[in-house]
Amino acid sequence: MTRHSDRLPSAGWIYIETGIDTESIEGLKRTQYYLAENESEEMAFDEHMITFVEVLTLVDITENVKSRLARPKEDDILKAVYYFLGNNDFMY
Repeated sequence: MTRHSDRLPSAGWIYIETGIDTESIEGLKRTQYYLAENESEEMAFDEHMITFVEVLTLVDITENVKSRLARPKEDDILKAVYYFLGNNDFMY
């Protein structure tokens, strides 16, 4: 999810499948993330998946973590996303 945040589109949502444990970091580590490539796919995802985080929010969170940690790992960014979703605030 976070490895290629510099290549994400400027709008849209990151989706996850229904039934995923979003209440724990471990659950989020095990899931697959989806990004709609067109409007038709986005409509299908809206019907059958859960919106996880807005693309621009993910980019902001990633940039915030990178500005605070010299070499952030994917876990650092995932923890920051998890924190943001629970607190509506940046972790750092």
